[in-house]
Amino acid sequence: MGVGSGDRVPLDWWMGRLDKVLEAGTLDDATMLVRGLLAERPLHLQAYERALAVTWRNDQSGEAADIARRLLGADPLNVAARSVLARRAELVDGIKADRTRALWQQVWQMHPLHPEMRLQWSRFGADLSLDLPAKGFIHMRARHWPAARRVFSELASGWPEREDWQLAHLICTWRDYRNREALTMARQQVDDNRHLLAGWRILSRVGEVADRRVAATYIGMLDPDGNHTRLMLGLGFVPAASTVPQLPIPGNNPRLLRCLGLETFRHDE
Repeated sequence: MGVGSGDRVPLDWWMGRLDKVLEAGTLDDATMLVRGLLAERPLHLQAYERALAVTWRNDQSGEAADIARRLLGADPLNVAARSVLARRAELVDGIKADRTRALWQQVWQMHPLHPEMRLQWSRFGADLSLDLPAKGFIHMRARHWPAARRVFSELASGWPEREDWQLAHLICTWRDYRNREALTMARQQVDDNRHLLAGWRILSRVGEVADRRVAATYIGMLDPDGNHTRLMLGLGFVPAASTVPQLPIPGNNPRLLRCLGLETFRHDE
C-alpha cells in the first residue's frame, strides 16, 4: 500500500489528506476525516485546528466556538481560535456589544500589524496606535525576546487571570535564555492547566528527569508529530522514527477509506 505498516497509516498521511479536501472545499469529506482522527487522537491540537476551520465554513458557529475554547485551553495564543470567538460574539450579541469589542481587541493586540486584524478593529472606531499588549506581541513576533519579556512581565503581574499574557511571558522568558525562571513558571502554569502544550514543551527542554517524563505523556497526546509546536513556538521538533504516530486504518468504513485515498485497502477478517 505504501502509506503505512500493516493495518496502520501515519498521522501525517491522514493530516495531508484532510488538508487536501479542505483546500478543495469538500467539507463533508473533511468532516468525516476530522471525526475519524479525533476518535483516535481526541486531544490532537492540529486536528482541532482543522475542526475549527470545517465547522466555521459549514456555518456551525456555535460548534466552532466550542472548538475554539478547547483550542485556547491548550494554546491561549491561538489567533484563529480567538478570531472565531470574536466572530461568534458579533453574530450573537451584535457589533456594539462590549463582549464583541473586547474579543476583537484581543485579536488585534495579538497581531496588530496584520491588515485583516487592523481592518476588523478599525470598525469599532478604535485608535490603531499600539497599546502595551500590541507592542509586546510585535516584539515577540520579531523575536526581540528581552523587550517582549519586559512587556509581558508587566502585563502578567497586573492581570494574572489572562492566560495568554501569562503564556507569552513564559515563552519570552525561556527564549531569552532565563531557563531557571522559565522552569519555575512552566511548572506553575502546567499545574494550573494540564493541557498547556507550550508549558510541557518548555519543561521537556529545561526540566528535570521527572518533568520530562510527564511532559512526554502530555506532548504525545496533544502534539505527537510536533507540527503545532513548530507553528506556535517556532521549534524544529522532529519525533524519532520509532515514535512517528500511526493510526489504525478504518477497514470497516468505506467512506472514510475513500477520503483517505485507501479505497483498495481490504481489512482482513
